[in-house]
Amino acid sequence: MSHALRRAAVAAAALSAVVVSPAPALAHEHRTIGAYTFTVGWKNEPTYSGFSNAVQLFLADASGKPVTTLGDTLNVTPVFNGQKGETLALRPAFGATYGTQGEYDSALTPTRPGTYAFHFTGSIAGQNIDETFTSSEKTFSNVADAGGIQFPARDPSNGELAAKLTNLDPRLASLQAAQAQAASKASTATTLAVVGIVVGLLGLVVAALALRSGGKGRTEPAMRSETVPAS
Repeated sequence: MSHALRRAAVAAAALSAVVVSPAPALAHEHRTIGAYTFTVGWKNEPTYSGFSNAVQLFLADASGKPVTTLGDTLNVTPVFNGQKGETLALRPAFGATYGTQGEYDSALTPTRPGTYAFHFTGSIAGQNIDETFTSSEKTFSNVADAGGIQFPARDPSNGELAAKLTNLDPRLASLQAAQAQAASKASTATTLAVVGIVVGLLGLVVAALALRSGGKGRTEPAMRSETVPAS
């Protein structure tokens, strides 16, 4: 084989290795924590609110070898505007014949656009972990409003719908209070009407009893007998 062919073969092999070899996404933050290297970001980037996504971690040891035996000793808690979400388990996203070795994911759907933080806690082979990674222009993607990629019309986001429902709550409460007040007034009027009818009936009964009692107490005048003088 000529030198030119050999160089071409080597170049092709190198290019193939670059294309085939899995590698972490560029829009992630890389950080060395003790004996391990964390590469953290969103699984799908750019990231839009309202779309299913996941916290993505590529974990390697000091030599760069992927850690494939993490187990269940490491968790992540999402944080948004100071609000903490539920602590989530990290699951391996690889196997013997698929995925990227050392990748661990935790499903998460961001519901609001903005800056997110991922707080990792737990341990790796006895080393305690307590680290926070925050999205930014220099680390990994902030969450964007999905309205910018909607076509032909922009639909309101879940957050916008929730805000509108929240604004409707006082109005609904006012309507319910007015309805309850009207029902109470109607009930009071009905009660008064029934009481009036009952009182009227009682009055009639009392009057009837009085008349009956008065009739029994009267004595019929005695018939006066007159003696007719004899003629």
